[in-house]
Amino acid sequence: MKTRHSILIAVVLSISSTLLVHRSAHAALATFDTLTEGNQGATLTDGGINFYDPVFTSGGSTVFMAEQADATLSGPFFSPNNVLGQGGFAPGSGAGFPIIGAFKMNTGNVETSISVEWFTLVSPNTAGNSIHLDISLGGTVVGGTSMVLSGSGIQHHTLALSGTPFDEARIYGTGSFQNGAFPGLFDNIRIEAIPEPTSFAILAIGGIALFTTSHRKSRQQ
Repeated sequence: MKTRHSILIAVVLSISSTLLVHRSAHAALATFDTLTEGNQGATLTDGGINFYDPVFTSGGSTVFMAEQADATLSGPFFSPNNVLGQGGFAPGSGAGFPIIGAFKMNTGNVETSISVEWFTLVSPNTAGNSIHLDISLGGTVVGGTSMVLSGSGIQHHTLALSGTPFDEARIYGTGSFQNGAFPGLFDNIRIEAIPEPTSFAILAIGGIALFTTSHRKSRQQ
């Protein structure tokens, strides 16, 4: 009986672990590498993520661009060959750095984690502008992170948030240069719902308690 009880506990823990892996495996990841370089329009979907409402520096609407960048960018945060820009692109394998005003993204679900890899070309003009990643739920901003551009030349940065439920994310700039606009190219945008460890602990404990109760009842009968 003791062996059987141990097996049942192991099964519950195994199911809990499987659910955790299963949910994480369904993360949405946009790499833009299957897109053809050039104009993608005002909306696009890649890797399960919807991109929309691209805004130019003056506040007017613009379009998304797939930009081939393997002759310009490298490293673990860049997945060849394409990145996402907006407004314009440099044909061929060399990347231009278009000016980004803002854009939004979602998966159509409530998520809890987002990470954005992005590349910029910092100049004396753009240094001092801030780049923001905000998340919202039901139209209300529920979290955000930002960074200030400094230094010069081509740079890589990561913007990331986790732990707060959201159904929409927005990238935008603020600052004195061109209403906060900044040169930007984006890659490996990942959005997912990461279950809290306590949720699975509760599931496991509840399952063990259920099996224990059933086991006791069966012995009493």
